[in-house]
Amino acid sequence: ELMSKLVAELLSYSKSGLQGAAVKLEPVNLRDLVERVVQRETSPEKPKVEVAIDEQLTAKAQPELLFRAVANVVRNSLDYAADNGKIGIAAEKNGNHVALTISDDGPGVPDEMLEKIFDPLFRVQDDRSRESGGTGLGLAIVKTCVEACGGHVFARNREPNGLEVVIKVDKPRHKTTAGLC
Repeated sequence: ELMSKLVAELLSYSKSGLQGAAVKLEPVNLRDLVERVVQRETSPEKPKVEVAIDEQLTAKAQPELLFRAVANVVRNSLDYAADNGKIGIAAEKNGNHVALTISDDGPGVPDEMLEKIFDPLFRVQDDRSRESGGTGLGLAIVKTCVEACGGHVFARNREPNGLEVVIKVDKPRHKTTAGLC
């Protein structure tokens, strides 16, 4: 079963390694996408996920790749959040970009490892068994999917505890009578 999971994640990682030029980007409604992720990834025994995203907010992305990226981050947050911890997903416009932030109340990551967590096969605690930790591909998949959409991803610790993963992608450009806005 563990080998099957690893092979599935390797295939997913391989598929996400698309070149940005080969990916067709389109406007994606973030609230709809996040609500589909939450519906798929949550269950009654897992922490509650609070979504605070404007219903009209869109991002320029490839829908399947962005869905895969957000689902992987949400899955990690659900796995590592404290038993009664909260997970929040929010998004905001920031200039020509949209920032989607997924936060949890888990233990966070040692500061010196924050940049490494998106590397393939990197695990914060190598001594953990595969049952309590992942394969080290989930966040690498996130990075590859987000970069294929022309965006970038980073993580930061929260105070007093927890982790935030921020996915930044472009806003779609809308034509107006005066040109592009």
